[in-house]
Amino acid sequence: MCARPDGARPAVKGEAVSAGGASWPRRVLVAVMVTVAAAALLAGCSRGPSPTGASQPSELFVVNTSPDQQRIRAESVREIADRVPEEIREGGKLIVATTGNAPPSSFRADDAMTMIGVEPDLAQLVADVLDLELELRTTDWSEVFTGVDEGRYHVGFANIAATPERMARFDMVTYQREDQAFAVLAGSATESLSRPDDIAGLRIGVGEGTRSEQILRSWNEELARRGLGQAELKHYVDGREYYAALESGAIDASFGPMSILNFEAVTMGRTKVVGRVPGLGTEPALVSAIADKGSGLGRTLQEALNAVIVTGKYQAVFERWALDHAVVARSQLNPPVD
Repeated sequence: MCARPDGARPAVKGEAVSAGGASWPRRVLVAVMVTVAAAALLAGCSRGPSPTGASQPSELFVVNTSPDQQRIRAESVREIADRVPEEIREGGKLIVATTGNAPPSSFRADDAMTMIGVEPDLAQLVADVLDLELELRTTDWSEVFTGVDEGRYHVGFANIAATPERMARFDMVTYQREDQAFAVLAGSATESLSRPDDIAGLRIGVGEGTRSEQILRSWNEELARRGLGQAELKHYVDGREYYAALESGAIDASFGPMSILNFEAVTMGRTKVVGRVPGLGTEPALVSAIADKGSGLGRTLQEALNAVIVTGKYQAVFERWALDHAVVARSQLNPPVD
């Protein structure tokens, strides 16, 4: 088994594990499926979900969720740091907004205060390369956009897919591939949701104003044209609310970013992923950081991310959050998307 950069160890079968209820356990357990573990030995220990994610885990991985993250750090790169916009460089801080409610993107550690996850880790690497102190601020998803627009935050890391509409407003810097996924309770008889016909008449939890919701609305339009029953879409705030809705029977499934729903499924074991859809509906989404349009910061962020991709520190961050399947070969500024 491959060593992990955060010093995590495989859990011993039979070890007691708290499900966490309304909060995440002290040591989140990341399940690695037997088929994936076998494939990892043949492919440099790369891990990823099965096509539907519905396989039952037989091996567990321990991931640190304490405030003491021992984050992977990077060296400053002077030629990149010198290109940071003057007003940011003079302030000495990179102010980054994130949501703090979507493991493993960003969420609170066991102390309920420290922000952890792949996005805080990436923000730290970028700040290091730019020779700036990182200041993380937690806010609502929609407020990330408003805050960057109004200059209260320099950068937004919030699982935001690059779209033409958003690129007209912000500079977008890619750092992750993302698909959408359907999740149901682990004991559900449902095994596959992957096309419009599958969701006819179902009640589905989805984030309001997200690309996920846009996809489901387009599917509902197709169902309506064919005279079939549409899915009822319900909105919730975070993972706890979605799980509570599933458990109470208020919804039949949830739909959202694959990285988030798969992490919930393999760490908590209460849900399972039963279908994947390309992040933009027809192709994978490119999750991107956002910065003020035309400020020059976007180009600098891209250079910083590519610097840590070259050194392997970027890949190590994704490895420690079981997101190997979501890495990109290089960061792009305002990528071509439909």
